[in-house]
Amino acid sequence: MPRILWPAPPDDLDLAGNQVHVFCAALDLPARQIAHLAETLSPDESERARRFRFERDAARFIASRGHLREILGRFLQSSPDRLALPPNPPLLPAFFDAWTRGEAFLKA
Repeated sequence: MPRILWPAPPDDLDLAGNQVHVFCAALDLPARQIAHLAETLSPDESERARRFRFERDAARFIASRGHLREILGRFLQSSPDRLALPPNPPLLPAFFDAWTRGEAFLKA
């Protein structure tokens, strides 16, 4: 797992004014964390994860979508598994951007 030096976000996330929040997280996680994040995925996301040929790629997808759900859930004060997210990143709002490279991601 890569060592990422990034401050933890506050518990009460709020988007006010002209703020931009940037989040960074590792995608290569222990199996128990992947299992926890997998529980937050929608049925479509779970099916997409099952279609990956390599377990590492499936785990990284689960981590990326799971982290995204946790972040948005905190902003929306909702449980991550209750969020209805579009299946493809291009359908996410234009003000939301994500970058994934190998074992880490940035989301703004």
